[in-house]
Amino acid sequence: LRVAQGIGLGGSWDGITMQLQNAAPAGRQGLYGMVPQLGGPIGFCVAASLFYVLTGFLTDEEFIQYGWRFAFFGVMAVNVVSLFARLRLLTTNFGAVQTSEGAPLTTLFKEQWRPILISTFMPLASYALLHMVTVFPLAYAWLYSKHEISDILLLQLIGGMLAVFSTIASGILSDMYGRPKTLGLCTLLIPVLCLSIPTLISHPWIYILFGFILLGLAHGQSSAIAPSRFEPKHRQAGVAMSTHLSWIFGAAFAPLVGLTLTAMFGIEAAALYLLSGAIVTGYVLYARYGSAAFRLGKS
Repeated sequence: LRVAQGIGLGGSWDGITMQLQNAAPAGRQGLYGMVPQLGGPIGFCVAASLFYVLTGFLTDEEFIQYGWRFAFFGVMAVNVVSLFARLRLLTTNFGAVQTSEGAPLTTLFKEQWRPILISTFMPLASYALLHMVTVFPLAYAWLYSKHEISDILLLQLIGGMLAVFSTIASGILSDMYGRPKTLGLCTLLIPVLCLSIPTLISHPWIYILFGFILLGLAHGQSSAIAPSRFEPKHRQAGVAMSTHLSWIFGAAFAPLVGLTLTAMFGIEAAALYLLSGAIVTGYVLYARYGSAAFRLGKS
């Protein structure tokens, strides 16, 4: 099922970020490119609210017997809305915007391997952050703390709402200061979040809410920063490839590594995975843009 999910996710990347950037007025590319990223926090809020109701009003036996099925019914409803939006996009002139001429995959790797590497590792911190503020707190609460899962879900639901606003803020900040500076700011703030991870023991709202705000700022520009580095004929395939590779390297291992480090060395060690993502992103930003990516000021 994970293989099927990967095929579906990889095939569903249809270049909407590039289309929005092409359609954006001058000086608004960051704000327009941020719009598709809103699907992340909004979708998480839908999922968190659904599971908050299920875990809060059903017993463990009821949830295992039939409650878990409601989540799949909810996903089916979301897919209907998504299909309608995609079909509408295909039938409009906006959906006909040509963002890529297309090229064989072997040619893509041969000619564009360097932009793929840069675009894969530059937003790595945002993808590591995604799972470390969504999946990890739930797993930690279940295995190591006395906090109710429904309480953690409620905090994450509030955090997801905050992430919606911080995602919008990322578009505004990127138009004012540039996308590299926006990602640079988030990278510098991640070590502060790492220091707050022990609050999951007694005051989980500190880590969760701060983490979601930071997630919105970082995730809002994680895909918008990639297209300009690829040649036109490789742009859509190159961005799609690097985006999903970044997901794999940044997010796929986050819960497992975080929990393994917690089991071996304590919760403070879980922050090392998140910190490693920030180090990788910071290094690539510095190698590509120099110290300017970490200095405040107009782009």
